[in-house]
Amino acid sequence: MGVDTAALKRQAEEALNKNQDPEATAAALGIILKQLAQGLEPFPRFMGSWDVFGVEAEVDRAPRKDLGCIIVKPDGELAEFTFSFSPPSPSGDQDRSDRAKDDLGLTGQDYIPYAYAGICTLVELYELKRLGVDITSYDHRLLRQKR
Repeated sequence: MGVDTAALKRQAEEALNKNQDPEATAAALGIILKQLAQGLEPFPRFMGSWDVFGVEAEVDRAPRKDLGCIIVKPDGELAEFTFSFSPPSPSGDQDRSDRAKDDLGLTGQDYIPYAYAGICTLVELYELKRLGVDITSYDHRLLRQKR
């Protein structure tokens, strides 16, 4: 049986609209985020990375200025995508190392916008997959430019 993305998105919106403690809202969104992420097969590589699978949880106003690009991993957890380059070899080649940094120390209030953005992106991916789009190397920026 497939994941009911419409019902899960409605539940996320209901959790956001309830006047409740941010920790409770964050917990509710976290459950939905995990359900969506764990049900998505195949899970895309993040922006062409060979090492990191994830989708960006892009927010308009980041609640934490000390964090960079936040992604949703296949297990539904949030992580910060980081990369580094090795020093150039004598021939000028450089290797790029990608990783997903866990344990972001987000409060419930900080978690909410990232989780909801991740939920929206995952729902979009399910729809693209249903339409026959190859999502294995999904890059949301390219898709939005085509709209």
